[in-house]
Amino acid sequence: MNMSIPGYTVLHEMSRGGMGVVYLAIQKALDRQVALKVLPAAPARDPAFRKAFLDEGKVVARLTHPNIITLYDLGHTADGYYISMEYIPGKNLKERIREGLLLKDSVQIIVQLAQALGYAHRHGVVHRDIKPTNVLFRDDRSLVLTDFGVAKLQDEGILLRSGDALIGTPGYVPPERVKGEPEDARSDLYSLGALFYEMLLGMPPYAGEDAQATALKHVHEPIPELPEILAFLQPILNRLLAKDPGERFRDAHEFVQSLEEIVRARFVDDADLLRKLEDQVSLLVKPTQAWSDRSGVPQAFDTTQDLGHGRPLVGARARGASRSRRLLRRLGWVAAGAVAVTVWHYGLAPRMWYSLDPQAEHVLQQLLAYEGTQPVASLLGQMGAESPYATYTFALAMLQGHPRVMEGLKEVAARFETRARREWRRGHMDQALLLVRQGLHFQPHHTGLATLERFMRGKLWEKQRAQIMTELLVQAKGHMQEARLIESKGDNAFDHYNAVLLLDRNSREAREGLTRISQRLTEDAETARQAGDLERSLALIDQGLRVDPEGNGFQTLKDAVAEDQRALGEKHRRLVAQWLERAQGQFQTGRLTTPPGDNAFETYRMLLAVVPGQAEALAGLEQIAERCVQLAEAAREPGNVEASLALIDQGLQAVPGHARLAELRTALGSGQAEAIRGLLGKAEQQLVASRLTAPKGDNALETYQQILALESGQYLQTGPFCEKSHRQYPAAP
Repeated sequence: MNMSIPGYTVLHEMSRGGMGVVYLAIQKALDRQVALKVLPAAPARDPAFRKAFLDEGKVVARLTHPNIITLYDLGHTADGYYISMEYIPGKNLKERIREGLLLKDSVQIIVQLAQALGYAHRHGVVHRDIKPTNVLFRDDRSLVLTDFGVAKLQDEGILLRSGDALIGTPGYVPPERVKGEPEDARSDLYSLGALFYEMLLGMPPYAGEDAQATALKHVHEPIPELPEILAFLQPILNRLLAKDPGERFRDAHEFVQSLEEIVRARFVDDADLLRKLEDQVSLLVKPTQAWSDRSGVPQAFDTTQDLGHGRPLVGARARGASRSRRLLRRLGWVAAGAVAVTVWHYGLAPRMWYSLDPQAEHVLQQLLAYEGTQPVASLLGQMGAESPYATYTFALAMLQGHPRVMEGLKEVAARFETRARREWRRGHMDQALLLVRQGLHFQPHHTGLATLERFMRGKLWEKQRAQIMTELLVQAKGHMQEARLIESKGDNAFDHYNAVLLLDRNSREAREGLTRISQRLTEDAETARQAGDLERSLALIDQGLRVDPEGNGFQTLKDAVAEDQRALGEKHRRLVAQWLERAQGQFQTGRLTTPPGDNAFETYRMLLAVVPGQAEALAGLEQIAERCVQLAEAAREPGNVEASLALIDQGLQAVPGHARLAELRTALGSGQAEAIRGLLGKAEQQLVASRLTAPKGDNALETYQQILALESGQYLQTGPFCEKSHRQYPAAP
């Protein structure tokens, strides 16, 4: 083997995937076996791959929990980057499911897994790939959650292996991921629910003909129902597998609490039921020698131990038994008699077979005679009801080692298969599938039933898919009529037609619908272009390219709009140059604000309306204001306050808030009051001298008119005076 990592002896390759190769290795310093995950040098040169690989190490390093894989080391060599982790030689959960799990084992596993996830969630980590192969078991049977390669650090925004591809495994993917919506810890709880369902029944809740079909079932199909014998767990699964994250458990802790309450209400608080269970188990099997002779068997009932292994049911805490441990201990009592026989059969006591009780034989005969016509409850009964069938069936399901039970259950499964096929041929699809599921309840690995279920599920899915496609097409047509072509994500014709194509890539109606969207966008873009709205035209073209990325028509139109923009830009530049030249000429000839329609102020303002923020136009207005300052100061010197104020007003019109003009107005304000006082004194003298209206230029009437003009600010027509002042007081060179 060419792989060389300092400090490690690489033994052999164990597995490989999208994020690297996993080797079994020896850590030399501690002489221990480790799992060495290596990102080879070639992909490590890609910054995105390298970051994703190192981020996985970062995620695992921040988590220290007995049910989460332990990280030992992280580094890099010439052969690439590596992560050294705890080596788990035991089986994974997928293998244990195939072998068959007792109900108490399923609950024990799901509780430990929920505790691990709850710890990760409290530390801001969402796993995002909960599935059986990512749950391993140590030699002491404690579980370990592994593979954080697609985990998400909520507080730091790290998301490993994202992009356009669907992250995770289709059989366990939450609906919000399929729909591209935000995820959080409740998304892991959905995957946990799918895993719990598989542990209970041996198969995931949804299965399609391919990955896409399976993923879509999580969005559209109802939550599957558990068999009668497990129906008490249905409320738990309904919340775990809720399509809306808001309807799921808030966190893993709430889930564990609810599971405990359900199990306690079902088993523990019904002492009469427990007594009946014990009685029924003792009736079901009768050993050929006394139980007291098997001293090893009663030890299996130690309620603080995992049966036959001598370790806590769930990780022990410093303060006595945890809630989850009590839950599992109580559940263990329910199956006590059945487990005892299982322990006996697998070697913890002398191996021997039991004679099957006549009542138990009667149960088998009832199952064999079942025609699928009467309600299931009449056959299986309800846990705790007077009918003994439920307790018998529960015990029978646990006693897989008894030859008569094995033989009988195989025959039961075969009968269910025959009846299911008969109902299917009659067109009773739901009844046929129900019979298959009931048969699998008694013989979970029956090949004929499993094959028949896949076939039936496929046919039912085709029927459901057709209904979904019809609804999507109707909605898409409605969006077309309302002109919601591609905008409003998830609520437009484009998204609905694409959803149809996910279900049937050859759908003629969906492809024709996308073609109509493309044509409509082309027409609207051309119309906007002809109207001169080039910005909207480009937006419509970009939408069209999303619908038809290879569409040459959109690209040709986009090139034409770009040419229009270039020509328009050139035209604007010419107009701007012309307007600037015109304004400069008006300024030089003193036409600062008049005459109307031919002055520098109006020309600059018109230019700014077309090109907001045009620097030269703004500078031109500043020039007008500065020129008004010069003219106002020049008019002020011979005492012509009125003219000076008029010029100041013109300058402030060009540049509101101009500092020098504002200062000059303040100064002239005090001078104006003094001028009025002087004119009033002059008018009094003219009145005394009887110079009422004559001589011209020295009479009381003209003086009083001057005073009124000063007070009203209308002494002169400002425009003409501005031109006159410009000629009288030319700009400084």
